[in-house]
Amino acid sequence: METLIRDFWHVLLAIAGVIVFAIRHEGKTIFHGAEIKRLQDQRDDDLRAAKEQRDEDQRAAMLSRGETHQMLRDIATKLDRLVERMLPKG
Repeated sequence: METLIRDFWHVLLAIAGVIVFAIRHEGKTIFHGAEIKRLQDQRDDDLRAAKEQRDEDQRAAMLSRGETHQMLRDIATKLDRLVERMLPKG
C-alpha cells in the first residue's frame, strides 16, 4: 500500500484537486444561478412598473388633450361671437 501511494501520489493529488475544483465550481454556479434569478425578478418588476407608469401617463395625456380641445372650442366660440358683433349688419 505504501509503495502504491508513493508511486501514484501525483495522481491522488490531482484527483483531490479536481474534487476541490468541482465543489468550488458547483458553489459558484449555484450562487450565480440565484443572482440571475434575482435579476430576472427585478427586471420583471421594473417592466411592470414601467407599463403602469406608461398607462398612467397616457390617461393623463388623454385628459389633458380633452381639456385643451374644450378650451380651444370655447375660444373659437367666443371669437365667432366677437366677430359677429363687430361686423356691420347688412
